Amino acid sequence: MSKHNKKANCEICDKEFITNRIKQRFCSLKCSQKSWRVKTQKQRKLVLKTGETNNAYLKLRFEIFKRDGFRCAYCGRNPKEDGVKLVIDHIIPKSKGGKLVADNLVSACYDCNSGKRDALLEARILSPIYPTV
Repeated sequence: MSKHNKKANCEICDKEFITNRIKQRFCSLKCSQKSWRVKTQKQRKLVLKTGETNNAYLKLRFEIFKRDGFRCAYCGRNPKEDGVKLVIDHIIPKSKGGKLVADNLVSACYDCNSGKRDALLEARILSPIYPTV
């Protein structure tokens, strides 16, 4: 075992495994997927039991769409005229430390957002265009 490898226990099956990653929590992809399914089921049960959803996020999402004129901030298409699906996009991706705040969010069509992945806008050809509302 090299100096960078460590022993860890899987959070699902408690099997001991060797890892060289800092925060590896599962011994296999199967255990990782099982964890995701359990978490999703717990969230669904909570929503069914309490009838609550994340209203703060939904409100913020709507405000971002409204601010951007219900248009894609990258290509300018909108659902009514062009039939695209709008989603919320992080300007600075969450994986690179971006926060869930209005200044870091724009509306984007599914095509533009799926092509962007987690790239920073400065490194991409796409740059947000804000429609005048």
